[in-house]
Amino acid sequence: MGEVRWALGMLLQRDRSARTISISQEAFSDSILTCFNFADAATVTTPLAPGTHLSVADCPMSEDEKEEMANRPYRELAGALAWLALETRPDITFAASSLTRFGHNLGCVHWETAKRVLRYIKGTKDRRLYRCRLGVVNGSGVHSALPSVEGIGMDGRFCTPCLATRSNGGQR
Repeated sequence: MGEVRWALGMLLQRDRSARTISISQEAFSDSILTCFNFADAATVTTPLAPGTHLSVADCPMSEDEKEEMANRPYRELAGALAWLALETRPDITFAASSLTRFGHNLGCVHWETAKRVLRYIKGTKDRRLYRCRLGVVNGSGVHSALPSVEGIGMDGRFCTPCLATRSNGGQR
């Protein structure tokens, strides 16, 4: 039967010599970008603009504003971003979590913020989540006893211990 390469839309790659497994959702990221017409969008370097604080005050108050936002596929986008964050993209977890809070009454600020996260995904869609044993090569040739505080290795790859579990919604 062979090794598993694809599961739930995620590409799994195993490097036996480095004792790592990497998980990628690049194909899913591409499909989201295509679905929301962001395949050719300009990229940004952070998922949220500095100082972004989404709140209920950003929700529409008038019926005209609510009607304008009603036709946006916001819930679909927020759900797709939440799936990415849960499985392979801890770098967008805060943004995705913040966006899902406003699916019932989104405002223009929420929609624009969600589109910014898409632009970030466009520029970082090739990122992978790496699972590795502590004290072994983390995929970049750098030996370390522990992953960095943010869980990002020296080369920008995410590296977590292989015995870690996701019992708390994907956060470490």
